[in-house]
Amino acid sequence: MFDFAVENPRQGGEATMTTNEQKIKCPNCGASISIDDVLTRQIEEKIKESWGKNIALKEAEIARQKKELEEPKTSARGSAKECRQRGK
Repeated sequence: MFDFAVENPRQGGEATMTTNEQKIKCPNCGASISIDDVLTRQIEEKIKESWGKNIALKEAEIARQKKELEEPKTSARGSAKECRQRGK
């Protein structure tokens, strides 16, 4: 997917998160980018896409159920109206 050169900084002394962080170099501009940042962004996008689809499906299901619940009310109102008219 990406054609990046990987840099692995090796520094002496205590290991910290920043010294163990691997970076990639953008082939277009040469900017150094954290692999963690790239992977985090990719994961976030997949989650957003998945949740977006799930939310759309749930909203459609709720709208369908709401419509089903409203239909009997309409026919019940019509029946009550008919009963009143017959009683006159």
